[in-house]
Amino acid sequence: RAIDGVEAAIRLTSTNALTTKNNEIASAELAKGFCDRFNAEMWRLGGRGLPVVMTHQSKGKGRFTFCAELRDPQRAIHNREVLSEGEQRVVALAAFLADATGSDRCLPIVFDDPISSLDQRFEEAVADRIAELAETRQVLVLTHRLSLMVLLKNAVKKRAEFHGSTARVQVLSIARDGRAAGVPATIDA
Repeated sequence: RAIDGVEAAIRLTSTNALTTKNNEIASAELAKGFCDRFNAEMWRLGGRGLPVVMTHQSKGKGRFTFCAELRDPQRAIHNREVLSEGEQRVVALAAFLADATGSDRCLPIVFDDPISSLDQRFEEAVADRIAELAETRQVLVLTHRLSLMVLLKNAVKKRAEFHGSTARVQVLSIARDGRAAGVPATIDA
């Protein structure tokens, strides 16, 4: 009887049920949530026509790995063999934004030249998405392209007109003056 009691107590302390429940919740909330946010970001960034889907694989104990894969490939090929450099950047931006917007914390987001390699349609969609993000958090965009500043200003202005957005664009620029680099400069954009 004592041995049966000890064995029953041991079974009660087993964490198998807890691990199973943790995996179920993580799959339903964490993994599916990230994949859903990725799909939403692809839509917002104008990449809804790209043949890419986000998949996840359980690594146990509520941990997952994610992979952007081609949808219905005819043979085993890599994304880079089908997608242009700009399309790859849109997929990367969608994954980044799905991760960055996954929590309730509105931390600042920093972009370093987010529109390089993109065509005009994607550039405008990225600028619109950045303007939308700027409504709820600080967004810093580093770029050498004056066209991006114009796109961002237009996107913020459009969101203010149609959505009552209070986001604003503040341009700070730096230049090289002789041998000195990083000198504050003024540009008219």
